[in-house]
Amino acid sequence: DFDGDTVSGDMTLYAHWTLNSYTVTFDPNGGSFSGSEVTVEHGQTVAEPTEPTRVGYAFEGWYVDPADETGEWDFDGDTVSGDMTLYAHWTLNSYTVTFDPNGGSFSGSEVTVEHGQTIAEPTEPTRVGYAFEGWFVDPADETGEWDFDAAPVVEDMTLYAHWTNRDTGGTDDSDSPDADSGNDADHQADEPGSPTGASATASVKLNGVTAEVSVTEEVTAEGQRYIRLTFTSEQLREVLVSDTPEIVIAVEGPDPAVKAIFPAQPFLQTWRVRPDARLSLSVNGNGLQIPFEAFGELEEEATLTATIAQVAAADRIDSADAARVLGNPIFFALNSGDRTIEGSGPDRYLRRTIALSTPVNPDEASVVRIDASGELHFVPAVFAGGQAKLYVLHDGLYAVIRSSVSFTDMQSHWAEADVRLLANKRIVTGRPNGGFAPDEPITRAEFASLLVRSLGLWEEGHASTFTDVAANDWYADAIGAAQRSGLIGGYEDGTFRPDAKITREQVATMIARAMEFVGKAPQADAGALESFVDVADISDWAAEAAAWLFEAGIVKGMNDTVFAPAADASRAQSVVMLRRMLQYIQFIAPFSE
Repeated sequence: DFDGDTVSGDMTLYAHWTLNSYTVTFDPNGGSFSGSEVTVEHGQTVAEPTEPTRVGYAFEGWYVDPADETGEWDFDGDTVSGDMTLYAHWTLNSYTVTFDPNGGSFSGSEVTVEHGQTIAEPTEPTRVGYAFEGWFVDPADETGEWDFDAAPVVEDMTLYAHWTNRDTGGTDDSDSPDADSGNDADHQADEPGSPTGASATASVKLNGVTAEVSVTEEVTAEGQRYIRLTFTSEQLREVLVSDTPEIVIAVEGPDPAVKAIFPAQPFLQTWRVRPDARLSLSVNGNGLQIPFEAFGELEEEATLTATIAQVAAADRIDSADAARVLGNPIFFALNSGDRTIEGSGPDRYLRRTIALSTPVNPDEASVVRIDASGELHFVPAVFAGGQAKLYVLHDGLYAVIRSSVSFTDMQSHWAEADVRLLANKRIVTGRPNGGFAPDEPITRAEFASLLVRSLGLWEEGHASTFTDVAANDWYADAIGAAQRSGLIGGYEDGTFRPDAKITREQVATMIARAMEFVGKAPQADAGALESFVDVADISDWAAEAAAWLFEAGIVKGMNDTVFAPAADASRAQSVVMLRRMLQYIQFIAPFSE
């Protein structure tokens, strides 16, 4: 007691302390909060309270300032050193509004809108044989039409198109199991492959002249809807009597999936007098071309069906690959009943086109085939005039993708650009360590696999007859496809020797066979290789191929005087020769400037 106590000798007085307690207040900052302020001792953390709520907003966290986004409180690490207020921060919710055409076709897409805002009314969908009523919140309930001028969006939602059948005047709500318009055609929509709705007509271009063709709808077993365009023999004959060897049919409109139905007879009759005649069909810029010769084995009364349809990438491939797809994958098919129409001989590659929505860099863009398991495979293609021009061997699903591949050991390598190009095309791959190993020798199996991929050959299910290639070897399908296509021959003892290193003259022979396969083998002077001092070392079976490819600039010497036919080919050399081959036969474009 400093006022009453007296000192009687030397002494020490000790300070005593009481730990401060502070009040932490939680301000919901526009929201609602069921908690209250808490008391906490100096230097202690504070327990995180229950989250506040606010209609139309997502809670971000508690902050030391009502507006500053940099001061979020860390309840696990931050300590209290005084009375304080923590403020809730909020993010205004955004919602997705999806438009379901409910049996029709719609060229628009989903939209994103902030909480409480209205949305703009999209373009009207279309449906053959039906009149559009409006957009509704339920696929069948007629009382919930959406008011685009006044109704606010407060959650993710789907708006459904409603339709009135033009023939009966009744409504049709395709997603409702109880919907019944009294029209038998509506019930046929549940039968896979059957026409649905009322028949109508649509305008198409036949060699630039507008024509009206019959239109119906079709739904497949998988639920895919198609517009069926049926052409008559008379319509085709009117065009085929002209001097042009090509019939060009152009379809434009909002429908992304079209089947065109043709009688075979006019094509067959024209082909017999015009062997060079061909058909070109395009749907919104996506097209197929085929010579009439491919119809040669059909009966006169046969019917042809050409299919061109957009498919959502996310439905067929994984998300990583889907992100690389430019636009939508396109499904192409041409058949007569159960018979698929394909090319043969020099015309085995058929032309397809995919419309490009944006310009592409041909060094990074590639066309791929999407197989049944979602795997992507290179397809020969060049990019020009706003289109990808494909060369395909079979019907299927095709897409344009963009890639940018690099390898850890290719920087400043003389073959860097070639390897990167073919890696972007999904023809070559690297080692597990991220490198490419460009200077290592390449095996016969590895090169055969690269050659098969370069030609866009289908590897699935092609067993080889070689005694040293087992069905479960990683290269078995590729070697089978190469043997079936005449690219490889093997040894007299029935082996292929897949793990043996491949020589430069063996590479030249395989490439020459590949060029013959596509009908673009070069011709050469027999003395083309006389400038090489080791020309006599080239095996007789490889001499012609080596001369061909040297004249074409595809295979070069090790230097100006040495060809080195028996030297092992490296991985880099093989890629460069394949790149030159692909550009020579116009399966890829030259390097972009």
